Amino acid sequence: MSDTHEDRVRAARSYLATVPLMEQLMAQTVNNIAGLTADQRTRVTAALRARSEALEGAMLEAIAEIMTAPELEAMARFFASREGQSYLKKLPLVMADVQNRFGPVLRAAIDEELKR
Repeated sequence: MSDTHEDRVRAARSYLATVPLMEQLMAQTVNNIAGLTADQRTRVTAALRARSEALEGAMLEAIAEIMTAPELEAMARFFASREGQSYLKKLPLVMADVQNRFGPVLRAAIDEELKR
């Protein structure tokens, strides 16, 4: 397969069709805004969804500039597979578990540094 910009964009579209990156990015963005009420989170999420075409275009271009077409095609094949779908379903559980395990280590490191 060639690796032109057009090939990368086509492969990026295929990849994004298998992985819910846009939803993950929007959720992460909203969650990182401190001090929002539940109603504000809902409204900001709706505002981002209303602009999803522009956001998806920006994501598509970024992915196409950085990743190669063969890399994107391989990722799309993996995430479209049974194993890839299982991975996507389990990833939030893994990340929550990792964060819980990191907590005590991070708190100890921060406490230690602040005592110096």
